This record gives sequence, C-alpha cells and structure tokens, in this order.
Amino acid sequence: MKALKNYSFLIILLVSAALFGIYKLAFSPAPESDASGKLPVSYEASSEAGALPSSNESAEIPAPYDITEPADKAPSSEEKPSVDIPGEEAAATETETKTEPEPETETEPEEEKPPFIMTSVDDSYFDDALFIGDSRTSGLSNYGDFQNAYYFCNPSLSAEGALGAYLFVRTYGNNLLSTLLEKGNFGKIYIMLGINELPGIMENNVKTFGKLIELIREKKPDAIIYIQSNLHVNRARTVSDKTFNNDRINEYNGYLSAYADNEHVFYLDVNTVFDDEEGNLADEYTGDGTHLLAKCYYIWCDFLRENAIVMNDDGE
Repeated sequence: MKALKNYSFLIILLVSAALFGIYKLAFSPAPESDASGKLPVSYEASSEAGALPSSNESAEIPAPYDITEPADKAPSSEEKPSVDIPGEEAAATETETKTEPEPETETEPEEEKPPFIMTSVDDSYFDDALFIGDSRTSGLSNYGDFQNAYYFCNPSLSAEGALGAYLFVRTYGNNLLSTLLEKGNFGKIYIMLGINELPGIMENNVKTFGKLIELIREKKPDAIIYIQSNLHVNRARTVSDKTFNNDRINEYNGYLSAYADNEHVFYLDVNTVFDDEEGNLADEYTGDGTHLLAKCYYIWCDFLRENAIVMNDDGE
C-alpha cells in the first residue's frame, strides 16, 4: 500500500514536470533574430539538442513585427507615403508651362478698288469726247464750253435715226455713226436721246437704244459711255401734254438707266441740276418749257465736269 502511494506520487511528479515543460515552451517568447534573419547561436544549439527540429544548421525565418517599437517610429497619419503615379509629373510640368494661346487677330480682307472713280475734271477731259443727241445736244454744241469735243447731233434725232443717219462732224465730215466710230479716236461718248421717241412704242424704242449701245461697245470697246437722262419739261407742259410729260420721260429714263453696268457704261441724271422742287424743269432755265436757255448751258457743262469717270491709279 505504501509502495502504491509512492508510485502514484512519482507519476504525479512526472506529469507535473511534463506540463511545466509544455507550459514553458508554449508561453516563452520567441528568440530574436539579427538583421540577417538568423537565429542566435544559443537557440541553434538548443535545436541541435532536440529542443526544436531543424533541417539546416541555421534556419531563416521572417522577423516578427516588434510590438514594442517606439511610437515615433510607427507610421504617422500626417506622414503619408509618397507614391509615384506614372505621367503625373509630366502632367504637372505641362500644366505649369502651358500658357493660354494669344487670340488670332482677324484681318479683314482689303476691299477691292474699282478700276474707275468719279471725280471732277477740267475741259481738256472732253477733247476726245463724242456727244450724240437731239436738239438739246445741238444747243450744247452751240452754247456750251466744250468746243474741242465732237458732236453727232440733229434736232429730231432718235436712237433709230442715230443708227442710220449721215451727219456732219468737224474734222471727219459726213459719216454714218458706225464709220465715225471707226475713224475717230474717242475715249468718252455721251448720249442723250429719247424725247423724240415718246410718241412711239416705248418697248421698241428701248430695244433700239440697246442696239446703239452695242454698236458703240463694238467699235469703241475701251471708251467710257455715258447715258444722260432725258431732260424734263416744265410743269405747264407736263400737265397739258399727254405725250411729252415727265411721267413718260421718267419711265423712259428708267429703262435707259438699266443699260449702265458701272464698268463701261454709266448713267448720269442731269435733271438733278435743272429740276424744281416738284421734279419739273424749272421755269428759270427754259423759254419754251422744253429746251434750255442759251445762258444755262454752262450749268450742264459744270455738271459734266463734276461727274467724270477717270482711271483709278490704285485699282487693279
């Protein structure tokens, strides 16, 4: 019985020793490794003694995180790690160096200058001018200032008559207009025709006037052609005459003005210097209500001087 107690005590002692060894092994802190990750020599020696199994002379294991590391070594929320983002530096540099482009200044295209301009001239301008017309133009040749100009005119002349009449012109004698245009060196051609066409069919007379323009353009392509408005009649005649009145004259002038292209053919409204406030030929300029007084032709000449077409030296 005593032997059984001793045996039981021995068993309890052995079990207690075993439990103590297990407890010590389980709760003892792991040995620290050096910077290279190797265990201390003393730990390796104990492994050889059978404390821990090892396949190599020195075992490398990951160093455990030291929970006792000072607080100042731990990452701070204020000290955020810098991370390089590809292209971020280049984008930042581009943003810094990029400047707003200067707005382009829009240049307005230069306005094309016309080959001719209207200006004032002296009497020499009319030295190569040919005037074609009826009795009003005959008065201009007799009482006007342009004595060096040429006049193809007759008191009863019309556009149709101008195309077929033989008329005398100084220097050139009697000629058809087509022949005269071939012979003469005319740089300007002035036309006032239409008052004698009013009794006829206006549409036909306008077409005939167009043929006259075509003839002149054919024979003298470089000449400046002036279509002058037919002069008005005075108020007394316009209210009493069903044919020769200003309504019909204005209508006819309107058709003639359409032939002006402002390149080779130009329209001049001579009535602007002779009309009264109602648009009639002013009584102070006429004796018969239709023709100008001899002393008033200088007004016509002045108008032509102030409204002359010349070559624009700056034009292309």
